Amino acid sequence: MKHKIKGDIINWNSSIWDFIYQMKSIKEDEDIDLSVNSYGGDAFLGIDICNTLKDHKGLVTVTITGMAASAASVICMGADKIRAHQIPC
Repeated sequence: MKHKIKGDIINWNSSIWDFIYQMKSIKEDEDIDLSVNSYGGDAFLGIDICNTLKDHKGLVTVTITGMAASAASVICMGADKIRAHQIPC
């Protein structure tokens, strides 16, 4: 499954709703490729998503495409592999 979480980590963010819906319908060992770009938001929601990723049996890869601050950084900690793009100087 590929998904992108962008914007604030809040319950009414459509990318969060879509992610939760997709997590309910994937195979328990399916790989997840999640892109994150967020300033953060609700810490409890971030912890919930992090734990959901940790409990998943498939390989979870998170790619930080812009920023992963606050609750978004907590989400990233649920991954098996974290990638971040480097900005050339």
